[in-house]
Amino acid sequence: MRSYFDNVRHDRLLAKVAKRVHDDDVMHLLKIMLKANGRCGVPQGGVVSPLKVLEQHVDTSTSAGRAFFGMFAVFAAFETDVRRERQAEGIAKAERAGRYQGGVKRIDRARVQALKSNGAGPSAIAQEMGISRRQVYRILDEQTP
Repeated sequence: MRSYFDNVRHDRLLAKVAKRVHDDDVMHLLKIMLKANGRCGVPQGGVVSPLKVLEQHVDTSTSAGRAFFGMFAVFAAFETDVRRERQAEGIAKAERAGRYQGGVKRIDRARVQALKSNGAGPSAIAQEMGISRRQVYRILDEQTP
């Protein structure tokens, strides 16, 4: 966790914030705060550090306090987006290397096929196995050449 924020790219952060914050003064202030660091990343305890910000008293009854919480939301959304991008990149890399097989299949597909071949309809199969009809249809479509 200590070096996580050292890898935040300023251009990506500013692009994500700009999607939600349409105040030029806030954007300018954020750019200045990021430049004060002088490199990529937002170090722990720095001017934009989430831990530093959380130590401050925020009064949400004021417009400044609400704006402050809005910034928290922007940073949280940014972190989620970055995490999702990194996960997608890792999965794509593993797929190219032939190491990614997807998730574990939890439904017994052979049993679905057996019930279907015994004449059971999708609703009966779904009820018997405790799954949705949509899952039954999807599995039956997988098996059809």
